[in-house]
Amino acid sequence: MQPSPDSHDTFPILYPTLCWRGIEIIYAYVGGPLCNGMAEHFMRVLKEQCIWVHRFQNLEEARRIIGEFIERYNREWILERWVYRTPAQVRNDFQSHPEAQAA
Repeated sequence: MQPSPDSHDTFPILYPTLCWRGIEIIYAYVGGPLCNGMAEHFMRVLKEQCIWVHRFQNLEEARRIIGEFIERYNREWILERWVYRTPAQVRNDFQSHPEAQAA
């Protein structure tokens, strides 16, 4: 679990339960490049490859086109950081090996 900097009010209540369940605490630092880098990278790709290149006529069209991009990204984009696999392949591998989830 990676608590956010503003979770100081609730974190002391959750901490004993997290430790008891064996959940590792990884502290996030404001401005830390690795804390949420994967999410930020995806958002950059989404903007550059989809949002900024379309002029959406309405909300429904935006939802459809963005949804199609996300499906294509998960199914077809091969990423170096995941040993040249797609996000769908990584997710499938993770779900098919429950012992890896406990680690």
